[in-house]
Amino acid sequence: MVLAAGVPGPDRAHLRRIFASSNWRLLEAANVEAVRAALSANAVGVVLCDSGLKEGCWKLLLNTLEELPRPPLLIVASRNADDALWSEVLNLGGYDVLPQPYESREVVRVLSHAWLHWKAGRSMTAAV
Repeated sequence: MVLAAGVPGPDRAHLRRIFASSNWRLLEAANVEAVRAALSANAVGVVLCDSGLKEGCWKLLLNTLEELPRPPLLIVASRNADDALWSEVLNLGGYDVLPQPYESREVVRVLSHAWLHWKAGRSMTAAV
């Protein structure tokens, strides 16, 4: 399951079309409070956060995720996806940066890798 946080209308519609032809379930949240509610009710492996999240920024969301016992991985989506943002996201504990506008193959590739990484970490934790 993937949670899209703060993704604006046209980009959200594009994500819905991408997810319609996949086996993933897409949840949506407009703000950090809605993210918290969705995470408390669902097993989410990946959070895709728009870099312009209204109620703060992706850093606030990353801190919120890190408080969870089994935090989902964070991918930051941005129209200004440059090396500086990518470096900052990775250095602070995010998983990756996804450029916008969304390109279907890239979305599938990045989300697939993130979900597999999250799932592998969950399996390792359960084995300990």
